[in-house]
Amino acid sequence: MTKNPRLRMCDLLCVFLVFLSFVAAARAQPGYSKHTLTVGAGGISPVSGWKTFSYDAGPAVNLSYGFRLDRHLQAEVGYTGALSRYTDCYKFGCSRERKRVSLMDYGLRAILPLKNEHVQILAGLGGGYIWNDLGYLNSFHNGVLIQYSGRMSLALDARQRFRVGSTLRFWRDIGRPTQQWLTLTGDFTYGF
Repeated sequence: MTKNPRLRMCDLLCVFLVFLSFVAAARAQPGYSKHTLTVGAGGISPVSGWKTFSYDAGPAVNLSYGFRLDRHLQAEVGYTGALSRYTDCYKFGCSRERKRVSLMDYGLRAILPLKNEHVQILAGLGGGYIWNDLGYLNSFHNGVLIQYSGRMSLALDARQRFRVGSTLRFWRDIGRPTQQWLTLTGDFTYGF
């Protein structure tokens, strides 16, 4: 049984046409990006809890990736890095130095698209983890957190690929709170 080269070429052409039809159908879907990369800069502030009493507010940066599961639901994972002044007092005086606080977050966001996706309001809930410069000495400073977040973003272009906005995120540990943090960032988002 010999193979016909015309038949093979026809099969490749059919597969290519099916692929093109899937691409065309995907582009014809409602105008929202499935993937988003967000970069933000702002600040972090300790809210309450005995683990945060020695910290002051400081600058923070955030990087996150989101995958849109549906028009109204997004899964997201991110990292927030911050510098905060830490005050440590002893019998003979106090010392102040900058300490790094790192927060990892993950969770789901509900999306409320307004004005045909030009304005988005997002509300999220998920988990997180905190570690800081003190964690290597005192592991009780590191731990699992839960986080609530809210974001509003505005599209900058007609295709809604580029967005600016702001994210407010509240972090706390589970149970009786021993540490609570608040981050506020101004964001730039690229969707694809």
